[in-house]
Amino acid sequence: MELLKVFVGDGSTASGTTVDTMIPGDLLIVDADTHTALTISNVAGKTIKIVSCINKNGVNTPVFSTPITRSNVKYIAASQDNENAIASPALAAVAEASATATVGATALAASTTYSIGVQIKEDLRMGTYNKNTEIIGSYTTPASIPSDGFVKMEMASTIAKGFAANPLTSAGSPYQLVNVYRKSPSTSFTGFVAAGQALTATRGSRVVTFTGALNAAVVAGVLLNLGTSWYLIEKVETGKITLDTAFQETTATIATGTGATQAYVVPVASFPTSFTFEFDAVAQTQKNRYDQFRMVDFVVITPKGNDAGLITISATAPVYPIGSYRQIRDLEEKAYTNSNPLINYREFPFETFPLNATPGTFYCTVALSYVSNWGYNVMQSNQSEFLQTVVIAAPFIADTGQFDVTPTPTGSVGHFLDILDAWLGTYTVSGWGSFTFLNA
Repeated sequence: MELLKVFVGDGSTASGTTVDTMIPGDLLIVDADTHTALTISNVAGKTIKIVSCINKNGVNTPVFSTPITRSNVKYIAASQDNENAIASPALAAVAEASATATVGATALAASTTYSIGVQIKEDLRMGTYNKNTEIIGSYTTPASIPSDGFVKMEMASTIAKGFAANPLTSAGSPYQLVNVYRKSPSTSFTGFVAAGQALTATRGSRVVTFTGALNAAVVAGVLLNLGTSWYLIEKVETGKITLDTAFQETTATIATGTGATQAYVVPVASFPTSFTFEFDAVAQTQKNRYDQFRMVDFVVITPKGNDAGLITISATAPVYPIGSYRQIRDLEEKAYTNSNPLINYREFPFETFPLNATPGTFYCTVALSYVSNWGYNVMQSNQSEFLQTVVIAAPFIADTGQFDVTPTPTGSVGHFLDILDAWLGTYTVSGWGSFTFLNA
């Protein structure tokens, strides 16, 4: 039998330098006997415990690993979060999986209904039931198609409005499970918003604000690119632009320019003849005291009736990235219920487990397995070693974070990984990419 404990940090080293002053999100390495916090200069050769903190019934409560000696370590692995691997950087902080639906350059047929849908599969984590919901956005082309590009942009807008009408796919909705947005069209632009102008776009709002004068090209009916997604303009007034759907990305002030992530407009005559939707799963928080927080998988679908080859779907089996909220939350739940495998993912009837994983956060992780000093496993007497594993997770924050190994003065308390590095010594761990860790 292998025991698992999970310690989750918040990335900050601003507080919690002793066990008594710890708050949720703090990580410490302490002397196993005295519970005194260790530093880079005095950790070598010590038997240690790893400590984090949870808020238990309103009280900050430290959680300890069993004693760990350097010679008892059997395995260690480290992984940086792959947040940057997500296809939409502006949404990397909230996306847990992505899929795309691309409408290609094949010409649309007149008087034909085209649809793009997403099947949301909800697991409420209590082992009770899964709920599948299909949300479909559809568009019927006119009897006469004046311009393929014009009709496709109208099609994209109509489908986007269909998704925006459902709280499960609507930006800013408290029930949102999947974020849907139109990726930058990567087309030539002929009209700037205004020289030196900046637009302020708020996630969940259709209104974009600005000061000063706009370029004459910014009018109702043209395409406006904002960040990495685009929208059709419905109305232009003094100081504000109204979009066809709510802004999908992180609230930001977006400068005008010529790059794909800047604010620019595309007139009707230059509308592209293809476009792409991206679907991103959004991490959910717990919904009630039984911790039935939703875990969401989804599949992008092309309902029957679409022309073959017109719409291409990719990534219909989302892969959750290393260090995602879902992964760390899952590990925390296992750690709190692994004394009985039959109750994994469930809470005791009168007990709650406060967990530290934060929705919308990606974590770096270190997994360390070691032999307990308890001797053989009492549950399996023929097993001479009782292997235990600790997983430590924290967001990477350069220079000031728990998970950043940088040179620090001798004797400094240092970052968590600095101290772990000094304790482990010559271990080499791969998988950290450009990060330095454990003398790698």
